[in-house]
Amino acid sequence: MKVFIDSSIFLKLLLNEEGADAAQKLLEAVEKSELLAYTTPLVLEEVSFKLLMATASSLLNSKDI
Repeated sequence: MKVFIDSSIFLKLLLNEEGADAAQKLLEAVEKSELLAYTTPLVLEEVSFKLLMATASSLLNSKDI
C-alpha cells in the first residue's frame, strides 16, 4: 500500500497531540517496510516551521507568536 505522509502525522507525534499513537504506528509500519510512504520537501519545511513556532511560543509563554 502506498501512502502520502502529510505534516500532521509528524506534528502529532512530535508535539504529542491527540492521535500521536496512531501516527507512531503508521511511521513504524513505514520503517518496517510494511507501507510504502511518500512526502515532499514542502511537508518537511512545514514541520520544521511549526516546530520552530511551537518552541518559540513555549519560550515566550505564549500560545501564539
